[in-house]
Amino acid sequence: MKRANLVEFGKIIIEDVDVPQVIGVSGFLTLTFDPMKATIEALEEAGLRDSIKVMIGSGQIDDQIRKHTGADAYGRDAVIAVTFAKQWAREKQSEHQLGRAFIR
Repeated sequence: MKRANLVEFGKIIIEDVDVPQVIGVSGFLTLTFDPMKATIEALEEAGLRDSIKVMIGSGQIDDQIRKHTGADAYGRDAVIAVTFAKQWAREKQSEHQLGRAFIR
């Protein structure tokens, strides 16, 4: 798992922590769409975006908002979110195992 030594994330400073594989962001109000986009841009600026999948969700979210924010996926409820997270975890595990197979 990739580690971040110092990442300014909004007003929160994260020091020497494990970077998650998936981040979920709720967008219950339409006012959250631009802050979601800013969050994903902050991950890009920190050099973390390629190692983190971002999922946004709520009843207000659709594919147009997903594209606007730059998220990897959207879901209307938690069941869909968990499905995506499990799928991404399986893909990551497969990539890791494939990489080890080539090293041997």
